[in-house]
Amino acid sequence: MTQPLTLDPARTAVLVIDMQNAFVMPGGSMARLGLSTARGHDIIEPVHRLIEACRKSGLPVIHTLTTFRTDYADAGLVAERFPALQPLGHIMSGTWDAQIVERLLPRAGEYVITKSRFNAFYGTNLELVLRSLGVDTLIVAGVATNICVDSTIREAFIRDVKVILPRDATASYTKEMEEASLATLGFMFATVTSVDAVVQAIDHSPRAAVSEHDLELVGV
Repeated sequence: MTQPLTLDPARTAVLVIDMQNAFVMPGGSMARLGLSTARGHDIIEPVHRLIEACRKSGLPVIHTLTTFRTDYADAGLVAERFPALQPLGHIMSGTWDAQIVERLLPRAGEYVITKSRFNAFYGTNLELVLRSLGVDTLIVAGVATNICVDSTIREAFIRDVKVILPRDATASYTKEMEEASLATLGFMFATVTSVDAVVQAIDHSPRAAVSEHDLELVGV
């Protein structure tokens, strides 16, 4: 019999990866490139539910977004691999394409990690934020399962950070890509579960709920 998911809310945060217009909206640059963003769009509400459960119980909420300079000098091999993205203005800093979707916009007191590579630890202060919060467990959500989510979870494992991954709060461009990554991540790098199970674990945790007024504004 499968044991219910448990977590220590005092040592847990949610990490929402790259829920940006470019990757999940019909008018985003990935859709205009010819890829389907439907699966990413479908997880907006499950991710919102997850974030709201964390907010209600006072768990830290961390968002990441990937952005590039307008000259793509920081895009590296992404620009070489997909040269058609630059004319589309793909996740250029300051554009609608690069913004987090309106439904999931960060609130005051939440953390925003800006990155230019798939792995959210690379070249960022994410690990310092986790250390300052006393966090050793991440609930990870977002896109794409087989790219930024996968890269970040593997790096978290290397840094001895435990990961909980709700399968209905992550997506890729095809079901096959998504399922392949979930199988590998679940085998070694993360506890693959559901949004329902995570919300239930949060709701049954001993930490008391807090109001928005109790959140301390911290800029990162």
